Amino acid sequence: MEQANTRRTKAPARNWNYTHPISQEEFQSIPIHAPLSIKQEKFLNDDQSDIVVWGGAAGSGKSYVTLLKILIGAMWDADYVAGVARESQRQMKLPGSLFNTGTKLLTPLGVSSNKVELQWTFPNGSEVRCHHLSGNQDDWQGSQLTVACVDEAQQCSEDDVWYLTSRLRSRSRQKTQLMLTCNPDANSFLCEWLVQAGYIGEDGLPIKERDGKTTFMVQIAGRFEWFKDKASLIAKYGQTTADFALKFVYYSANVYDNPYLRKYQPDYVNKLENQKETERRRLLLGDWFAKEEGVGFVKEEMFKKCSLSDVPLGLPTMRAWDIAGTAPHPANKDPDWTRGVLASYDKESGHFYIRNMKSLRDNNAAVQALIETTASNDGRGTYVSIPIDSGAAGKTVADQKKARLLHLGVKVVLEPTRQSKLTRAEAFLMAVQEGKVFVVDSVFSKEDFREIEAFDGDKCSGMHDDITDACSSAYNNLVSGNLIPTIRIGGASGPHYKTRLGGSTLLH
Repeated sequence: MEQANTRRTKAPARNWNYTHPISQEEFQSIPIHAPLSIKQEKFLNDDQSDIVVWGGAAGSGKSYVTLLKILIGAMWDADYVAGVARESQRQMKLPGSLFNTGTKLLTPLGVSSNKVELQWTFPNGSEVRCHHLSGNQDDWQGSQLTVACVDEAQQCSEDDVWYLTSRLRSRSRQKTQLMLTCNPDANSFLCEWLVQAGYIGEDGLPIKERDGKTTFMVQIAGRFEWFKDKASLIAKYGQTTADFALKFVYYSANVYDNPYLRKYQPDYVNKLENQKETERRRLLLGDWFAKEEGVGFVKEEMFKKCSLSDVPLGLPTMRAWDIAGTAPHPANKDPDWTRGVLASYDKESGHFYIRNMKSLRDNNAAVQALIETTASNDGRGTYVSIPIDSGAAGKTVADQKKARLLHLGVKVVLEPTRQSKLTRAEAFLMAVQEGKVFVVDSVFSKEDFREIEAFDGDKCSGMHDDITDACSSAYNNLVSGNLIPTIRIGGASGPHYKTRLGGSTLLH
């Protein structure tokens, strides 16, 4: 059978009209809002993560991309509701703040701005409310948010930021997200999060291979944990816990990821590149461990590292305690530590050796048990220093602890704490600066050294001062030369009798 001719006929010609009612001159005046780098694009297109951290250095375009992400979500979704937070209301209203910048960006697009309530309302009815966060959870209670954005999140507390995750529920079908923008701050909770999640290396800089990679975040008994993959999470806690894990991601960005700033404000880039080394590493390179100049009195590199075998034998030794009695709980997730530092002093060389440290955050009974158990393990030749807190109750508590230790045959020193922290720490800090303080390997972690570096005798940049207090107590007592040595009777081959010391062991 002959196949029918199925050749297609030529399509009729069309006269296309390429003219547009808007002139080319008018096109040039229309602003185009779009990401300017691959990293900005990845951040804006992330609609899968539950918690998104963006930034980590100055000039990365944090404000612009945050507003652009809000614009994308709100412009065509009437059910979209966003909350934008800063630590304080004053910060929210400052010139150049996120609210003022957003008002200038959004007003030409038909978005109305309420400068009293710090609120934007889009033409379709979607809303964005800007409000402060510090100690202000009550104001956020009852909010139903599609997106919660915390600007400069490193300045806020972990509790306040985490509380916003409970507000992420709305009628919008878009993915609910907690967005955090940030600059590096070694003393912030966010630094701890990024380190534990595996995004920050030992040098404080972002790990390139981990940038933009999703991790899984869970909260177990008030403690946060991160897993690089779901399989390892399931293996540890099971499928049910894994099903409720949050997808967490960090996009590290600096001024080199912001082409606009490099093109139109090269002087700003030049200023970042020529800052003092500490600020250059922090603001230009995104070093989370860099500290501002003038913070603290000592640095980790001032301590001499040694092994336990390097510590001379027979030196006077003391375990000095800085005592706290509160376990972490929802109202106070970061209470002070109880620290017990074991140290020895070589009078001839002037060298001070930090040999061991015990740490605990628990109730008073658990702390007392740790002190007694440690004293027994250290041996009767080791002095124990107990601080006397101010007030009549402090003296009574110290006497009770001393009595229990004396019953174990331990030599006890009761140390008043009437002087300021800085005055008590001065001699120890000077010894560190002079290179006379040795630390046995693995006694202090990186986090411990960060705490010591932050010590300034006052607020310590928001970090604890327990380690420095304990070290200072041990140093002052051992260097003073007022400790009564163990008295031995008889020759090397004869019987030895150790005195059982009662009362104060300090000579006055």
